[in-house]
Amino acid sequence: MIIPISEEKRLLDILDNSPDIFSEKIRALYRAYGFKYPFCSFYIQENDIVYCSYYGKGIAYAADPEHISDRELALSFVCSGIFSEVLMPKKLFFGSHIPCILSNDIIMRKSCNESVSFISEFDKEDYETDISIGETYKIVGSGFDIDFDTWYTDTSHNVRHGISRIYSLKRRACAVRMFSSNGISFLSYVCTLPSERGRGLASSLLRYASFCEALSGCDTYLICDSSLAGFYEKAGFRRDGVAVTVKRQER
Repeated sequence: MIIPISEEKRLLDILDNSPDIFSEKIRALYRAYGFKYPFCSFYIQENDIVYCSYYGKGIAYAADPEHISDRELALSFVCSGIFSEVLMPKKLFFGSHIPCILSNDIIMRKSCNESVSFISEFDKEDYETDISIGETYKIVGSGFDIDFDTWYTDTSHNVRHGISRIYSLKRRACAVRMFSSNGISFLSYVCTLPSERGRGLASSLLRYASFCEALSGCDTYLICDSSLAGFYEKAGFRRDGVAVTVKRQER
């Protein structure tokens, strides 16, 4: 059974057990929105799994996925109707007879021990962290199909609260650090304007961003389609597992 949770200590005690990108993504959403907003809510499943529902999309985390009590996770959240889809580490998904759409993405990691220096072919002043949200959206919107209002509101809120950070190179490529917590920094929305692609901007920006995050003692993570893993490997990232997204299939 999945039930709502609204006790800070209970939520954080579970998230503190064995931090990973899933626990820290849930923690970041809690830091940003707490229990005050209807579009962001938190659930627990029989003391084993924590979920966060954000605009109807779920993130699942379990400190010990090998010993969870309910191994038919898909059945639970597909039937619940709480989520339209759920992101989780692959080891949490054991299948279900309920119709669902499954996609697998690669978790990429760059250790802070591998980001001890940064050498670039671009001028140092070309790298920025103070680019506006509007300028960032022009880049992100050229490569991602996202809703402007939701993305703009969420990103600006998280930047203001020190949870997210925007990296830019020549204002032609960008990457958004979604959160940084417990030695884990997570990047998303890595994108270059179409007219500027093929010049090495994104890979150089990734090296710069991971270097900056390493200065705070954080490993840098991202999730990508398997077809892009080679690109991130060239930027110094290594494969570190598989993330699964399970979507409810309409009958």
